[in-house]
Amino acid sequence: METYKIGAKVFYFEDKLRGDFEIKEDIVYGAFVSRATGDLYYYLSHEQYPAFCVADTMEKAEELRAKYKEYAEAYMEQVD
Repeated sequence: METYKIGAKVFYFEDKLRGDFEIKEDIVYGAFVSRATGDLYYYLSHEQYPAFCVADTMEKAEELRAKYKEYAEAYMEQVD
């Protein structure tokens, strides 16, 4: 997992379970590690996103989104 400094331009998508998972561009305002889970989160201009949704290039964001989409679809099949 990569880390990004405050002020870095990044590409991200929302970690919802259904939808189009549109990739957007934003700036890193900060980061924190969850004490409960150990997961890294980034503060972007509107809200926080888990690190697995944030990348420094569009290509990397597309790769992360494809992996996440597979996970979300498999999860929702089990739930439905």
